[in-house]
Amino acid sequence: MKTLSAFSQKVEASPAEFRKRLLLALIALVLPLSRPLAGLAVFVAILHEFFSMAASLRRGQKPAIRFSAPLKVSMLLFAFYFASLFYADDFIFSWHKLETRLCLLFCPLLFGLNYSPSAGRYIPKAFILGNLLAVLYSLGAAGLETFSTGVNHFHYMKLSAYLHLHPTVFSLYLFVSLFFLLDEWAQSGEFKWKPLLPRLAVAILFLVFILLLSARMAMMSGFLLLGIYLFRLLYVRKGFLQSFGWMLLALTLSSAAAWSIPSTRYRLQVLLQGEERGKQAPNVRWEIWDAATQLAAKAPLWGYGLGDVDTLLVNKYEELDYCKPYGERYNAHNQFLQTLLATGWPGLLVFLCMLFLGFRRHFPKGRTNSPAQQGETFGRQQAFKSPGQLPALFFMLLLTINFSTESLLETQQSLIFFSFFYSYFTFSD
Repeated sequence: MKTLSAFSQKVEASPAEFRKRLLLALIALVLPLSRPLAGLAVFVAILHEFFSMAASLRRGQKPAIRFSAPLKVSMLLFAFYFASLFYADDFIFSWHKLETRLCLLFCPLLFGLNYSPSAGRYIPKAFILGNLLAVLYSLGAAGLETFSTGVNHFHYMKLSAYLHLHPTVFSLYLFVSLFFLLDEWAQSGEFKWKPLLPRLAVAILFLVFILLLSARMAMMSGFLLLGIYLFRLLYVRKGFLQSFGWMLLALTLSSAAAWSIPSTRYRLQVLLQGEERGKQAPNVRWEIWDAATQLAAKAPLWGYGLGDVDTLLVNKYEELDYCKPYGERYNAHNQFLQTLLATGWPGLLVFLCMLFLGFRRHFPKGRTNSPAQQGETFGRQQAFKSPGQLPALFFMLLLTINFSTESLLETQQSLIFFSFFYSYFTFSD
């Protein structure tokens, strides 16, 4: 079975593979910086694949076509969205919504056609660099805006708006970058401060920025998974007591930092109390989910169709007198409900199968090393079968948790993110 360990091998790449390597790195780099550029990069990469295949056929060579089960299911989910066009009332709007889901088809093609593990070797570092540039740009823009207007722009929507990113999506990008940073450190087998300092500085910058964004579910789930991730790596190296001490210190510092930021503290208080300050009103998500579940209970087997869901939800908000969801025209804020409403039970089952296959591909099945071998190796070899497995597993956990509170596959910025890294992590069974 092919594993992501091959990413670390230095392989002499053909010109076509080298171009593909650069194109995949370009997608990862520009994804946090510009949604249109990321979409364009995916399209250019697809064109490159088709031209490369045509050139191979002219030379009498058979292109390598290997689609894993997760990639096939991703394309099947796109097929369900496509089919929903024909029973939705608003065909034009449905077609527009379908365009944002093309990456569910294109990204599996990128990793199923003429793909070798070495072609993705630059993806993690390119994504880390892209997020670093995005964070620095956002901080610089917020600083200039705050200085010129006197209004604090270092929080939530204002801080993420400079790159037209939702705070939740931006936070998810940064957490996955942190997973890659930890994986790189674990693979190096080093615990020396000098080479570790640049990675540590970038990690701290990302963590502080996540606290400023204060996207609640992304922040809480991400910190929980990051803590488990880091504890496992420290446990292998330092033992239980030292690892527990370090994690307790990290938890104390991060909690103090979160509570010291007024906007973050307020958003956490709203989450814990279930109501906004000075208002005897329930959390708006409960209203959204109530309307969505009422619609789902009456939905036909095949759903309402991709383009009709938002209109039906808004009408339901008006019927139930849910003012804020109606005024803001909110979607279901739950990807499972959103998929059910659009494509019905068959589409939801395909989506759940997609998630299941992603977990199955990377969930640890036990250690293969003997106790003596485990005592001689560092970090990754002890904990998991192959490099890249841990970021993949935590990526799936992070996205699945946040699917419960956000309809992440409704925007292109999060769709490309999910489908690109899902395909990257699951290109081989």
